[in-house]
Amino acid sequence: MNDITFLDYPNQVTPELCGPFNSELEFLEAFAFRGRPPTRPKAMLGHRAFEKVLEVFSIIRPLYRGFAFSTSDRPDETFHLSHGDLSNWNILVDPTTGAVTGVIDWEMAGFRPAWLAAVAPGWFNDDPDRFLMSDHQGRRLEYKDDTIGDAELRSHFRLQLARWNMELFCHFWLGPELRAFFNTCTQTYAGNAEIWLRKYEMHEWDVKRRGAFPFDFMAWVWERLVLEKTLVQLVHPCNQWSKS
Repeated sequence: MNDITFLDYPNQVTPELCGPFNSELEFLEAFAFRGRPPTRPKAMLGHRAFEKVLEVFSIIRPLYRGFAFSTSDRPDETFHLSHGDLSNWNILVDPTTGAVTGVIDWEMAGFRPAWLAAVAPGWFNDDPDRFLMSDHQGRRLEYKDDTIGDAELRSHFRLQLARWNMELFCHFWLGPELRAFFNTCTQTYAGNAEIWLRKYEMHEWDVKRRGAFPFDFMAWVWERLVLEKTLVQLVHPCNQWSKS
């Protein structure tokens, strides 16, 4: 597959590391580690946040098993050909009839998990309204700018999607949390992933339904700081940190 994340200069991912992938976790690892897990201590320390993102994903992913209607042997691990950049400007529409006449710019096409391939284009992609998708968000957007007409149009879109392809609708409607993990794995800096994890725990993790969060976030941050201090002292022995 191809993806804009794999083309990000100067961290381009070589084609042989862009798939095929044997599992969704392997797929996400390719984005989190840009194709190859780090081996140097400093780089490994910087990727600890991505490792935690993948750890939590592995825990919550089984909660979504069975919501698809695929007939394959591994319905929840099936990859589908997707456009990869299905935005308004890549969909051609006849201005007279409203009929879709073409889809252009397929350079980002590739095989993706069903829940990622089912992202609605442009304005209909309401994931940020229904889930915390980025470290830049304080909480869900919750359709703050929607009018009554907007709500009616969204409802019409969903009803038509369910009418024409119920499996696609299920992946679209139930996939925001999984897509949030993917979005976090595409972040350039581990700090963004760490911030999102904290917000995810605070605003999205339902303790009553899921129990305690998979790990003690603050204890983990403290552990990371201790490791970072140890690493700095090993690399630069003369650089002494404050004991506080």
